[in-house]
Amino acid sequence: MGRLKIIMDTEHAVNPRGIYGTKKDWINYFNFQGSRMASSAELIGAPDSGSEELLGNLQTDLKGSEKACILSSTVTIFNTCNPRRKLAGIIAHDYSSLVAETPREISLAEIPFYKGIPVNLAVQTDEGLAYVRALANDERLLTKDRLLQEISDLFGESPENILLWTLDPKFRSEIRTMPVAFGWGSQSGHIDSGCVGLRNYNGFAYGARSLDN
Repeated sequence: MGRLKIIMDTEHAVNPRGIYGTKKDWINYFNFQGSRMASSAELIGAPDSGSEELLGNLQTDLKGSEKACILSSTVTIFNTCNPRRKLAGIIAHDYSSLVAETPREISLAEIPFYKGIPVNLAVQTDEGLAYVRALANDERLLTKDRLLQEISDLFGESPENILLWTLDPKFRSEIRTMPVAFGWGSQSGHIDSGCVGLRNYNGFAYGARSLDN
């Protein structure tokens, strides 16, 4: 079976409430529309799409306000059953989608705890590289440099200025899933799955579709 090709809409979506919504709002909106919500994989891969309009709109939404973020259809799901694998988990793209027949899931032995680590440092460990690859749904097994370049191109920033955040392990037994969001703050880019407030945060979202649809 070949790699599923998914392309993003060039502009952020607009739901009945406007251009912002919570993760739940966007899931319901895209399911009602019968379309996909873009995942972290599509966002990270956007610079390779060849669409300058899309990349420009993404960077405007990312950097237009420190209070704004782009919510993805991706979530981290934490292992709560095996106390010996407290850091294990799943990166699930297309979470709660009624359109994606087979949600894309990547199991990880460890979802590291990151509190604002630059992405170029994170990928120097096996666990960190596996985590970033999972966010990118990297079936191509890109080199570290190429993976970092895609993330850098998305934000229009160097990898040293793009920070990763994940949920503190002490909360993972209470909070089973966390959304993955992309944003900007304190003069740096963020790929965030660590802020508990993201579960009810209002952000942008982009639609997407597979070429088979």
